[in-house]
Amino acid sequence: RIDSNSAIKKSLDMSGYDPMQFEPRRILSIISRAKGDAITQTEFAGSARTYPERVASEVWKHYDEVLRSEHALDFDDLLAKTLFMLKSHPDILEKYRRRYTYVHIDEYQDTNRVQYEIARLIVGERSNLCVVGDVDQNIYSWRGADIKNILQFERHFPNAKIIMLEENYRSTQTIIEASNDIIEKNVNRPPKKVFTNNHQGEL
Repeated sequence: RIDSNSAIKKSLDMSGYDPMQFEPRRILSIISRAKGDAITQTEFAGSARTYPERVASEVWKHYDEVLRSEHALDFDDLLAKTLFMLKSHPDILEKYRRRYTYVHIDEYQDTNRVQYEIARLIVGERSNLCVVGDVDQNIYSWRGADIKNILQFERHFPNAKIIMLEENYRSTQTIIEASNDIIEKNVNRPPKKVFTNNHQGEL
């Protein structure tokens, strides 16, 4: 059994790099981000511009070898290889389209490109897709979440019906007013005014 960090450390060593010089988590993060963007190791190696990216592309090659020798996949592989399978095996895609005639995705603002592509393939032309998300709560862009997935949802699925959930049941009016004042400065979002029927609350 091997975890991702141990596999990266081993891969750094196999690539001739000192794990003390290149933080394994940073290298793993670069690889993870690329996998989430549906980029292969070969494609990444061809487009690597910075020195850390070039190091990551070399380490990635050995990382795949280490995982393969352990008969293991990391979380990003589970998604990326699923996408590859659905794209390259129409019979399997059709099987899952028949099984999942309706698809629901929560926290849609936190999906990456691979997750979007998997959902798009499974729903197909029926587009029976229901998503829940909030453009104002996109906090995982550092992990590869693509805010465009939710901002462009109506363009990707033109027949979508949008239901705005603007009432907040948890926070006080003071907190809601402050958060509305802050977030409305972001022009790259659909207009939304959150409100609450709760008490005013302390400053």
